[in-house]
Amino acid sequence: MSGSGQSGYGPGSGSSADYGYGSDPYGMGPSSVPSTAGPYGHADSSAQPDPYAAPGAPQTIDPYAGAYPGPVVHSRPTSAMAILSLVFSLVGLVTYGFTSIVGVILGHVARSQIKRTGEQGSGLALAGLIVGYSVIGLVVVGVAIYFVLVVTALSQSIDTISQAA
Repeated sequence: MSGSGQSGYGPGSGSSADYGYGSDPYGMGPSSVPSTAGPYGHADSSAQPDPYAAPGAPQTIDPYAGAYPGPVVHSRPTSAMAILSLVFSLVGLVTYGFTSIVGVILGHVARSQIKRTGEQGSGLALAGLIVGYSVIGLVVVGVAIYFVLVVTALSQSIDTISQAA
């Protein structure tokens, strides 16, 4: 090569520049970004840029993105009565069980409505029933203990009064 008078890197020298590699070392030229034109020359609206590309990196476009629709997910609505059942039952802890009665009633109505309509919220309604009945049971036990203590205190005071007289 030295005898031909060329430095070895010019056109036709067999270097990588002859094959399109030396002119754009980082691949940032216009040939590195694929065309968004569809098969008939129109712009492809389903082609989307890569959201995971590094900032400043050339954007690669996936021509097949959006070609098939994603799965259709139909979610059933959650029963409002089931939610209210749980809320009223939990508030019964503060209101000495008065709202728990409403929570239990709403829980039963919600469970029957869920069976009819196929809504979601069966677990919420069941939780509202369990919490509501538990709070009502705790209140009844608490009131019973209170009355036992009051009756015991009254009987002791009556005994002390009768012994003093």
